[in-house]
Amino acid sequence: MNMSEFYSEYLFYRSEQAAQNTSLIYSIIESCKMNGLRPVKYIADVLRKLVSGDTDYMALLPMNIAK
Repeated sequence: MNMSEFYSEYLFYRSEQAAQNTSLIYSIIESCKMNGLRPVKYIADVLRKLVSGDTDYMALLPMNIAK
């Protein structure tokens, strides 16, 4: 594989990964909105809980967070 082919595959992988990440972020935001949560506050709260060692992942979903 020459450098041109390698670079093309790398760019394709990176763009595919970026698209998946963007889709995930929009899903989280829309789930928050549907459940009456503020997305930025929800994400900050979930990250804080994960860092503190919370492992009940189902309880961290937007639909399971108390408003």
